[in-house]
Order: sequence, then structure tokens, then C-alpha cells
Amino acid sequence: MPEKEIIIEIALERLRDFPGSPFSVAMDEPMEDLIESIRIYGILNPLIVRPIPDGCYQIISGHRRKFAAAKLRYRKLPVIIRALNDDEALVAMVDSNLQREKIRISEKAFAYRMKYDVVKREGKHPKEYFYGEKYHGIKTIEFMGKEQKDSPKQVQRMLNVTRLIPELLKKLDEGKFGFTPAAELALLCKEEQYLLNDAMEYSQSAPTLSQAIRIKHIADREDLTMDQLVRILNENNKKVLKRVVFADDSIYQYFSPEESPQEIKEEILRMLQEKKDQNKADQQKAESELKQVILGYTDRIQGIGTQSTGAQGVRTQGTGAQGSGKNRAGIQGSQNNRETKGPSEELPEANQNRRMSRQAVLEILQNRYNIKLDQPEREQSERKEETVNV
Repeated sequence: MPEKEIIIEIALERLRDFPGSPFSVAMDEPMEDLIESIRIYGILNPLIVRPIPDGCYQIISGHRRKFAAAKLRYRKLPVIIRALNDDEALVAMVDSNLQREKIRISEKAFAYRMKYDVVKREGKHPKEYFYGEKYHGIKTIEFMGKEQKDSPKQVQRMLNVTRLIPELLKKLDEGKFGFTPAAELALLCKEEQYLLNDAMEYSQSAPTLSQAIRIKHIADREDLTMDQLVRILNENNKKVLKRVVFADDSIYQYFSPEESPQEIKEEILRMLQEKKDQNKADQQKAESELKQVILGYTDRIQGIGTQSTGAQGVRTQGTGAQGSGKNRAGIQGSQNNRETKGPSEELPEANQNRRMSRQAVLEILQNRYNIKLDQPEREQSERKEETVNV
């Protein structure tokens, strides 16, 4: 029977992180939940460590618990000590961390790579040394896939992803780059990958699987160029009817070098939206002012017509030759006044019909300025319809 493992407490400053671990520890939301859990219940699962020559202990499993305990100012942590060599420690570290619920694709890929490199060493540490005779004669990627419930092809894609440059790995973790196309394009040389990254930034698009296969075939036959990559990536934007592309650096002089193309795009769209909103507000203000001018102008015409009607009534009260003479003089004076008036004081349409209603004048002005008054104003105009002399 194996010896029962004993849990002991070791000072936090004597615990060392595993060198080269692909798993990162960050202050994110899951870490905040872990800190709160440890604050309430304490550390329920002890850390797994192994002794190292400097009198300290190397963490195999428990890096996140150590980080959370340090935030809570723990001085000692519960641990289980295991005597493991370097390869055994690496495999144990990878297996324990792969059980986490949330890990990034790049973390899982590099964990697969580290484990693959260890168990692949035939002779010194064959697979049976770690996993028993049941894996005898099975390919490494096959038994690794069985442990993590991945197909051998998926394991191979994970191993390929580790060849990506950091910029493409970041896009992969952020969801801007598909996993399968990334695994296909990871086989490009580093210079071609940097060129691909620039093309993705320029076109603001990521290759699909079919595009990734085409790019790889082109790279196998000839040297990849920026024009080829951009042309392929722009196929994803065929549904866009109108596109504006700045082919030179003229746009970048208005932005700081630290801003990414995506940030520049968002800033330009924000400024255009502000300009559009301002133009709309200015147009509404101009239409409102024009409505007021039209209504005032029609009211003025109505007042002039009322005065003319009153004056005509007074003139028709005269009798005999004197009254006729006054009327003729009044008519002659009116004709002279109209001849001396400027063209701006009479509407051309009014000359064609000497008698029109206020509503008719209003409609002429509306048609001329191509606007529509609100319905309440139109109803009010109909209620106040009167005959006007122009």
C-alpha cells in the first residue's frame, strides 16, 4: 500500500512557482471569487509541492491559491510534499492545471506541448513509465487526447498553435482568430506570420479555414505578399457596399502612435456620428425658424388685406361726381403705388389671381420652401380662412 500523504504547513515565502509554467495567474473575476471563498472558508485543498535543493519547495499545483492567500496576508499554507523528478513534476503540473474550468487556448496549447515533449522521449521516459502498460503501442497524441477527451487531430492542432507568434496568439485568446485557421496558419514561417498579422490589422478581418488553406498553399509555392493576403481577407467584406480605405499614412498623423487601427476606426466613427447629430439639429432649427417666418408673413398679408377692404368700403360711400372722382383718384393712386413697389413686396403667384385666401398663400409658400407645417397649424389656418386682397 502506498504511504499515506501528510498535510503540513509551510511558510509562504518558502514556496516557489513552477518555472516555465504556461498557466498565468491574474487578478480577474474568478480570482476575486477565489479570494472571497478563502476569506470565508479558508484553503480547503492543500497545495502540491516538491522539495528543491535550496531548502524551499516548488509548487506543482496551487499557484492561484498561493496568490489569493498572499492577497489575504496568509503567513503559512497547507501543503502535501511529493518527491518528484523534473519530468514527473512537469507532467503532474500540467495534468493538475488542465482540470481548471477556464483556461485560455494558448495556455492549454503550451501545456500540451510541454507534456508531449516529456512523454515522447522514448527509452528514458517512455509513456508506460507514467501511464502504465495499457498505453503500450499507442501514439502519444492518442493517449493525450483520451485523457483530456480530445481527438488526436485536436491535440495535433494544439501542438501546432504553439508555433504562432505572440501577436496571433493574443488574437486567438481574444476570440479575433479562429482556432482551426490558426492551427493551419501556424505552420507558416515567422516572417509570413508577421506579414499575416499586418494584413489582418489592415483589413480588420481574420481568415476563415478555407482562406487559411489557400494562404498556406500560396506560401508553399511562392513568397507571400501583402497584396495577396489583403485581397484574400477582403473577401470577407463582400457584403459591404461602400468602403473607404486609406492606402497611405495620411490619416495616422491625426492620431498617436500608440492607438491601434481598431481604436482609430472607432474614434473616426464617433466623430462622424457627432457631426451627423449636429447637422440634424441645425436642420431642425432652420426649419423651425422658416416656419415662423412663413406664418408671420401670411399674418402680415392678412392684415394688409383687411385694411384694403376697409378702405374700399369708405371710398364706395361717396355719391355723385365727387364720389366718382374720389374713387377714380384712389384707383389711380393705387395703380401708381403698385407700379412703384419693388418685386419683393408682391408674390408672382398672387398677380395671377388677385383674390386668394390666406390658406392659398400659405400653400404657395410651403411649396416654394419645400417644408410642411405641423397639422395643428394647418387646422388653425383653415379655421381663420379669410378673403385677402393682394
